[in-house]
Amino acid sequence: MLNGMTLVLLISFLIGLTVGSLLNVLICRLPKQESIRGRSRCPHCLRTLEWFELIPILSCLALRRKCRTCKDTIAWQYPLVELATAVLFSISVSMHLPESGALTINSALAIIRDWVVESAIVVTFVTDLKHQLIFDGILIVSGFFALTLTFVNQAPLLPIFAGGIIGISFFGLQWILSGGRWIGTGDIILGGFLGIVLGFPNILICLALAYVAGTMIALPLLLKGSCQWKSKIAFGTFLSAAGIVTLFWGDAIREWYLQLIM
Repeated sequence: MLNGMTLVLLISFLIGLTVGSLLNVLICRLPKQESIRGRSRCPHCLRTLEWFELIPILSCLALRRKCRTCKDTIAWQYPLVELATAVLFSISVSMHLPESGALTINSALAIIRDWVVESAIVVTFVTDLKHQLIFDGILIVSGFFALTLTFVNQAPLLPIFAGGIIGISFFGLQWILSGGRWIGTGDIILGGFLGIVLGFPNILICLALAYVAGTMIALPLLLKGSCQWKSKIAFGTFLSAAGIVTLFWGDAIREWYLQLIM
């Protein structure tokens, strides 16, 4: 028989799979400026999919990643986004839920806030990676909900607003100095969003992780000649990944660093 914690983790995983399926709709349709309403279709033959073809992960495996009609390959993006969202949702529950497995109002608000943040970051990560597009509306709406839930949960607001100001200013200054050549306005919104949800000083950890990761990826490509100094890099992808790491382990990273320099 499942104990309380295991049951809650299982439910959160299943919720994450379902939300991940919905996030795939946003990821696929927003770059094409298509309506997010309406039933899902095969992107190749445009056939409307049946309900049993939309079960997260299981349908993809059962169909062997092939459309039933046109036999074209189903992109790995679909099961990976579903699985990643489910894992992120489960981690949030494991970090906020008491060991007893009893859900309190405060822990429920913290979990829902994390889920909203993670959903926005997953969409941003994939759309920036694939299309170098960051959708401001997703971040603004998600940031508003996250801020509201934080306020209801009576968390300190000064670090939140300080983090938001730092995130916006950091990228806003780069945009001004470069005339928009170094970064896009989407990076400014993403920086503000992460600043609000991570707060100060954890937004600084997020920025540091993003630039370290970006350098580690870009430098070998430059040395190999696969890209040039003027090549555009989907920095929102690195920033999104760093945001997830900081959301979960930012406090631990900060404590480790302070111990290191002391």
